[in-house]
Amino acid sequence: MQDRIYKTEAVVLRRYDFGEAGKQLVIYTPRLGKRSVLAKGVKRTTSRLAGHLEPLALASIVAARGRNLDTVTQASTVESFSRLRNDGDRVFHGLMVAELLDKLTPEQEENQALWTVFTETLRRLDTQQDPWTPTTYFQVRAIALSGYRPELEACVQCEGRLDARAVYYSPRLGGALCPEHRLADAGSFEVSANAIKVLRAAVGPSYEAFRRVRVPASLRAEIDRILRLNLRTLLEVEVSSAALIDHLTRQPVR
Repeated sequence: MQDRIYKTEAVVLRRYDFGEAGKQLVIYTPRLGKRSVLAKGVKRTTSRLAGHLEPLALASIVAARGRNLDTVTQASTVESFSRLRNDGDRVFHGLMVAELLDKLTPEQEENQALWTVFTETLRRLDTQQDPWTPTTYFQVRAIALSGYRPELEACVQCEGRLDARAVYYSPRLGGALCPEHRLADAGSFEVSANAIKVLRAAVGPSYEAFRRVRVPASLRAEIDRILRLNLRTLLEVEVSSAALIDHLTRQPVR
């Protein structure tokens, strides 16, 4: 039998108004996965919870199980990630990471590996100068850890070795195609060998190895396009934060 009261670390992914003074929160946790919880009275200026339940901050919470929604009774900030949450460029990338995690994960499904890469990404966005690198690494790792690892080593259709001179990518089939089988998906498109190499580095477990890869601006734009199209196909919806970043950096996906 589950205890009625439980304690967990959590990051708020999004929140909604609930009644006059409360908010409904969508949180992600290490062992309970994604959950919807209620924080009563947090819109009041006297609330002791409000400052500890901000989006993109890591908190320790105590909650009571309810029939429909659990209710947060206590909260304390573990890591505020203040630089991330107060810098315009960083916060857009942080919101994109949170939105992607939210869209990729079902309710109440534990995935500690995904929790680890998510919280590590928030720390990197808070401390590192270039937000593109941790955000891109998170996108590829999150897709893989959610069970949709892209095939980047061989042709997804024939399983043959890829020709570095001509590689195609199919978001619908979930990986690379050789020239002979590019028509297996009419929506496939040609990608550079360097883009495939960068994605291979990102799908691996070593962030430091990925961070050492030199990725010029033109190649970043190509990788962004591949990931956007892949996520659009996988999720069947647009990741709105990613679209906003594209607009701000003038890198539209066509």
